[in-house]
Amino acid sequence: MEIDQTTLTIGLRCLRSVAEADGQFSEREQRLIEVAAQTFEFEGALELPPIEPVEAAAALSDPQARERIIQALLVMSLIDGDADEEELKVVRSFAKAFEVDEPRIKNLKHLVAKQHKLLKFDLNRRSKMTSEAVKFAYQQQGLRGVWKTIGPFLSERFALDEKLAQKYQALGDLPEDTFGYAYHQHIRENGFSFPGEPAGFPEALMKHDCCHVVGGYDTDPVGECEVVAFVAGFMKNDPFWYLFMILVHMHLGIETFDKNPLGEMGFDVDRVAAALARGSKVNRDLYDPSVDWWEYFPKPLEEVRTQLGIA
Repeated sequence: MEIDQTTLTIGLRCLRSVAEADGQFSEREQRLIEVAAQTFEFEGALELPPIEPVEAAAALSDPQARERIIQALLVMSLIDGDADEEELKVVRSFAKAFEVDEPRIKNLKHLVAKQHKLLKFDLNRRSKMTSEAVKFAYQQQGLRGVWKTIGPFLSERFALDEKLAQKYQALGDLPEDTFGYAYHQHIRENGFSFPGEPAGFPEALMKHDCCHVVGGYDTDPVGECEVVAFVAGFMKNDPFWYLFMILVHMHLGIETFDKNPLGEMGFDVDRVAAALARGSKVNRDLYDPSVDWWEYFPKPLEEVRTQLGIA
């Protein structure tokens, strides 16, 4: 979306209001405001004063801009590594004034109350990424497809498929400059499993590791936040859900995914912003269930990046 100077100014002032809610203005909070301003070539962001929710709402009527600001406020509330009651109150007051019903505000409340199991349950039940994958699997293969998608999450021994696993293992025989070979090496070098193998991701969700490879992102906490930001840049269906989950998981160190290692303070503002901007220029939604990665595996990795518009 296009951001005019009035909207940007209000957004930055809203961020400042949340940052100062707990009586502190940390380096990470300052950097988040600076990077947001730099993205739009805005100078003097740290000199802007906080703003009251009613004043901000009166000056900003666009529903999409209001929603994006509330989502940015949620990131601000956690960027210092902790969920605070005072910041929650401020975020809620802006959401009420903006008339924005953002479900992750409820999750911020879970964090403040240390209700981590409830947080994980609520975040995962709202996962449109998973529900879309299950729906597509049913359309393609019926109940067998659904089982192949959800089985691996129930047990690492469920929904095994030796033939499918062999298909992925054979990617290691491709030329070394191909995307498929790079994906094979990524899985093996990181100690992961292929779809069909014990503890392997279901095939419908192997796109996450494909994006690690095609984007060139690491699997440490910072790299995981980068790749999810990259995905959020092109993802059409509720990209903020994914970004919020990884922020909680890899920055606060609170488990939201079963198969990812916990991280701590991995949300590097500069690198996440760069990955988000890079992902926004990708010319298709690589998380759409209909994407056939086998179309890309035999091609040189650099050719795939060019084809998809990845800088």
